[in-house]
Amino acid sequence: MIYLVYPGLGKTFLAKKDVGFCDINVRKFKDADFDNYTSSYRGTKIKNINPDFPNNLQSYLLDKIKLNIIILMAFKKATIQLLENMKLDYEIVLPDESKLEELKDIYKQRGDSDKYIEQNTTHRYKETLFLARQSGKVIRFVAKGLWLEDVIMEK
Repeated sequence: MIYLVYPGLGKTFLAKKDVGFCDINVRKFKDADFDNYTSSYRGTKIKNINPDFPNNLQSYLLDKIKLNIIILMAFKKATIQLLENMKLDYEIVLPDESKLEELKDIYKQRGDSDKYIEQNTTHRYKETLFLARQSGKVIRFVAKGLWLEDVIMEK
């Protein structure tokens, strides 16, 4: 099973706690070199793309699926497109609105910027919710006081 999960709900925590889960960071497959950049666009450095991407990620995903490892990935439009192209099924895990205030504290504790915190608890959340509903996939909501693990284990 693959879960696309909103930031701060416990992907990394769960994957470190339980070997039956794998937290996949797409950037590790996409970026060829973390120290060198091909160009800059509006002040943002653009990294070199690994020439093996997305085949390297697809192979890794299929290997994990064969081992019955539960895959956890960040919820992003590009990730949805990749999984759709691979014809892989997935579910989406998002915070419900009651969880957003709690996420602000989580983001602060892990050192995220004020801009990141504001984006992820306002308009990015609304955009993600809209995109999730458009996908037609199962959406699981995490309420205040609960975490990704709680929602997955109730299934």
